[in-house]
Amino acid sequence: MALSGLGETFPLTSFDAILAQSGVEKWAEVANRRFLNKLPRAQRIKIQVAALKNKLENAFNEDRILMLCIQVLIGFDYRAVFEDAFSRLSPMMQHLMLASLSLLILALTLMLAPLSFNWIAGKGGDPKQLHRYIQNMIEWGLVAFTFAMCLDLTLASSRVLTLTGSWIVGAAMLILAMFLWFGLEFYKRKEAVMRPKPVSKEEPIELKDRVKQVLVETRIALPGVQATLGFQFIIVLASGFDALPQSLRILHLASLMCSSVCAIFLIAPAAYHRIVLGGEDTEEFVYFASRMLLIALVPLALALSGDVTVVVWKITRSMPLAITWACAMLTLMLGVWFGYMSWRHKRTRTLQLATHGIDTGFDNVQSR
Repeated sequence: MALSGLGETFPLTSFDAILAQSGVEKWAEVANRRFLNKLPRAQRIKIQVAALKNKLENAFNEDRILMLCIQVLIGFDYRAVFEDAFSRLSPMMQHLMLASLSLLILALTLMLAPLSFNWIAGKGGDPKQLHRYIQNMIEWGLVAFTFAMCLDLTLASSRVLTLTGSWIVGAAMLILAMFLWFGLEFYKRKEAVMRPKPVSKEEPIELKDRVKQVLVETRIALPGVQATLGFQFIIVLASGFDALPQSLRILHLASLMCSSVCAIFLIAPAAYHRIVLGGEDTEEFVYFASRMLLIALVPLALALSGDVTVVVWKITRSMPLAITWACAMLTLMLGVWFGYMSWRHKRTRTLQLATHGIDTGFDNVQSR
């Protein structure tokens, strides 16, 4: 049995072979370190840093793929309540769509959480921790998206099939998605553990990579704006829009303006990079782009929650319930993107200071 890499083959001892066949997880790490130790130091460091950079880029691409799917269903749920056929749906199906929309907003919140985590909690300087966080958010976001998609599929099937048939279709798609997105992956994970992986070396990200990263993060946030902006422009021409109370039409206009402001902030870094800096990579651009990205999340949250008010009112005809539901969605988004990230950054900073023996004042407060 041998371990191959970069055109060279390194034989493994019989003890290593026994460990590999027995499924001991530590074998992969041990074998990988032995492989790297046989390489020159410069080449070893290059492999380690490149591995982490590629993993981070792939994680952002996976995040963006899921965001593109989420935006389609958010647009469907927002638009559906203004269609004439929606009023002919059963109350149960209407509430299923509301549940789907709430799950999609939850999924969108989780997909955009790594952006604020990177620039608030991590200050853009811990790629290894960022990669772990992205992976966790994608897994939880995919769970919310899975159930939302199946609920929307059940609603769509009810227009063609019986109630029982529509539930069967939704359940079948749920089983298929859970198997291909979670079950198969957990089964295959045991085999993946046995494959030697490059050890990620914690080193600062180069400037060019930081510039590329912040631009990729901006592209992740843009689909969220597309989902709301397209709906909001089209819906003002729908027949159902005239039947809304004047207060909700004004609220919809305010949400439309928030989406437009969000789009302006997200596009600003590209214009700044091209016009002011002539396409040069600088720390100034990283700072500017990251701040524009964080600021854009605020009007995005306001736009999404504003139109949630309209959707909930169309379904329940209860303004207090619509406002409460929208406030819950707004609290969820702003709480995850800013409240939790700020608390996590403060907590990490406190632990770092305590590690270096600096009095942070928390002990004194607790003693009082």
